[in-house]
Amino acid sequence: MATVITSGTHIEVQNVTCNGTTDTQVTFTNTPQSVTIQCRDAVAIQIRDSDGGTPYYTLASGGVISFYLYNSSPNLWIRTSSGSHVVEVIGVYGD
Repeated sequence: MATVITSGTHIEVQNVTCNGTTDTQVTFTNTPQSVTIQCRDAVAIQIRDSDGGTPYYTLASGGVISFYLYNSSPNLWIRTSSGSHVVEVIGVYGD
């Protein structure tokens, strides 16, 4: 599956090791204009706006989500549905 990034000139890639019991906060060095999240393995990812927060969005196994931000850095916490896995988080910033 291809991911198309339509804005920004620089990327910040993070490979975040997550597990199924603890939320991991994702922070960016620069404020991104858009964020893309996917997992290298076949496992669902839970995306939250706070540590242990509900409600949350579940990205199905093998899925990719991209979203755009307007003038703010996201408050982003992730975990996998089970086990320890690497989640790829890409922030795009710049004009």
